[in-house]
Amino acid sequence: MVSVVIPTYNSSKYLTQCLNSISKCKNIAEVVISDDNSKHADLLLLKEIIFNHQLKSKIKLFENNKNKGAYLNKLESVRNANYDLIYILDSDNVAGFNLDKVLNKIIKIDDESKLYIPSKIYHFYNSVNKFTPLYKSIVGKQEIFTNANLVIKGKQIKNIFQGGENIMYDKNKSIYWILNIGNFIFNKDNFLKSGQNEMNLSREVLSMDAVAFTYYWLRNGNTLHLMNDHYHFHRKRPDSVSFIERDNSIISRNHFDKLFVQL
Repeated sequence: MVSVVIPTYNSSKYLTQCLNSISKCKNIAEVVISDDNSKHADLLLLKEIIFNHQLKSKIKLFENNKNKGAYLNKLESVRNANYDLIYILDSDNVAGFNLDKVLNKIIKIDDESKLYIPSKIYHFYNSVNKFTPLYKSIVGKQEIFTNANLVIKGKQIKNIFQGGENIMYDKNKSIYWILNIGNFIFNKDNFLKSGQNEMNLSREVLSMDAVAFTYYWLRNGNTLHLMNDHYHFHRKRPDSVSFIERDNSIISRNHFDKLFVQL
């Protein structure tokens, strides 16, 4: 069985869509929501949504007494999960229609060394009332990273960064599309082992949290695995953490650029 981990921060207005997208998934045993010290009104709305949702018996809510930032909040969320297989899903995103099928494949593969990353995403925009409850009308720009199952090892990264190898479906796109997309599926203990020793780094350095997690995962000798049928719907919104912490992202990327080529 699987724990779905959903970090939140002033994003409760998107949560219903996120929860609806996983509500029919038979493999999900629990949903761990970790709120990173949202505003009082937002936290009240978050609790109301949870109380009224059909998944409420599976939901565990944890509240941070101070804002920790995306990296530490996600790490703490994973630590609070009870199951070995974890799916981190951003609260403003929507899971793919075939999530149960993807999770069944991963459960059968049973490889703790693989960090499963979407092979494609669909961008959609801010209007929360635009789509039907079953998301049958969700459309958006498709971003394809690969059309095949793709395994990336740490020793490949230097060659990719320096232009010696291009693994992207769209040759004009950077490897950072893969490293920074997030919404991973992974083994809990291996994930914590890979990333928990870096908690002393500054918030600025860790602001590109997905990049940080992928680096630490590869550094520990693991692999990134893109599944050709794993995808999600990625919401584009001006109040997202990536926009708010844009300046910090530059600091974070410069830091990890240097580390990736040393793998």
